[in-house]
Amino acid sequence: MVSAYTTAIRLLGIGIKLARPFSTKATKWVEGRSHLFSRLEDAISNGEDWIWVHVASLGEFEQGRPLIEQIRELHPGKRILLTFFSPSGYEVRREYQGAHYVTYMPLDTPENARRFLNIVKPELVIFVKYEIWFHHFREMLDRNIPVLLISAQFRPGQFYFKRTGRMFLPILKNLQQIFLADEQSQVLLTEHGFQNVSYSGDTRVDRVLQIAKGHKDFGYLVDVLESESILVAGSTWPEDIRHLLPIINSGNLKCIIAPHENEEQKLVALEKMLTVKTVRLSKMHISRPVHADVVIVDTMGDLADIYHVGSIAYVGGGFSSGIHNILEPIAHRLPVIMGPNHERFKEAVELIALGACIAVKSAKEIQAAIDDFAADNRSGRISEIASQYMARHAGATGRIYDYIRSESLLSHGVD
Repeated sequence: MVSAYTTAIRLLGIGIKLARPFSTKATKWVEGRSHLFSRLEDAISNGEDWIWVHVASLGEFEQGRPLIEQIRELHPGKRILLTFFSPSGYEVRREYQGAHYVTYMPLDTPENARRFLNIVKPELVIFVKYEIWFHHFREMLDRNIPVLLISAQFRPGQFYFKRTGRMFLPILKNLQQIFLADEQSQVLLTEHGFQNVSYSGDTRVDRVLQIAKGHKDFGYLVDVLESESILVAGSTWPEDIRHLLPIINSGNLKCIIAPHENEEQKLVALEKMLTVKTVRLSKMHISRPVHADVVIVDTMGDLADIYHVGSIAYVGGGFSSGIHNILEPIAHRLPVIMGPNHERFKEAVELIALGACIAVKSAKEIQAAIDDFAADNRSGRISEIASQYMARHAGATGRIYDYIRSESLLSHGVD
């Protein structure tokens, strides 16, 4: 099965290269990895203690960020290497000041793993959530490099528990430690014989609370929309827009829309579908003073801060592959509406049960949820539920760092 996996990975690389003429993302993926090793050799100096943190994209970066910054603060002599798999994360955070060098992770082939680790020689490696790459993990284990997998989640139907993916289980069982975001994952892995697992909680909670506390000021959007009752529709896909469209086009609702994909042609298509007055966030400095019914967020990395000006949030993805981050609006104490595909997300199930979120299947149900939450907002009930939920689930970053410290995984740190 290892050879089949390796072949599939090589074909993935070939497929992405072939997609370059048709996909900006594929072009960035390939070009970003051009001369990756030579650039890495220029950045890495012998004798330095490097900690390698790897994330898939922007969301996983935000999960790992609190731990990166705690290590950076308490171990100022360490060097942080941050790698991304996806261009959507790398393009936004390539200048991130919390890391000493930011780049892409190479394709997961045996030769790439060996070459990468020969250059970096990391003292400690931290991978976030679902980023599990066979050859890099096996090579690190062969070299006795401690590897932590944090904010991880596992489900019975995943690839690793099927015949074709079982080769990953011995690799995962030999990682230094797997920190799990939910108790169900701990039960599942324990049933499969794992002894290197612990429930820490999700570091996303710590990060979204940081953002909510020190958010950028988008208060001027209240003036642009001329309302304090604003729906923030975040990380939307076309299916979400299809259900939201009749509500927004009615003209009875002021809205901020942050599409999950913001390529120019998709933004233009969205603007054409909206019959109310729209303005793009990036154009406001040009066209002020301006008033609109809908603000379209065409920038990256601002959504978590923008939730602060909303009164109700709609989080996209629930009418397609699965919802995006509902903890960001919850940290701002907003009630959340989402589509039906949410069952895989522990926080969604819990917050629906508490009454802070509503799952919907149609435009009619979205409108009903908006009406219900408008009444709840006046009473302050949702705000209190959200605040208590976040307080109960905070602290994963500290628990993970306490383990790193207790196991002496980093030398020359604080006492």
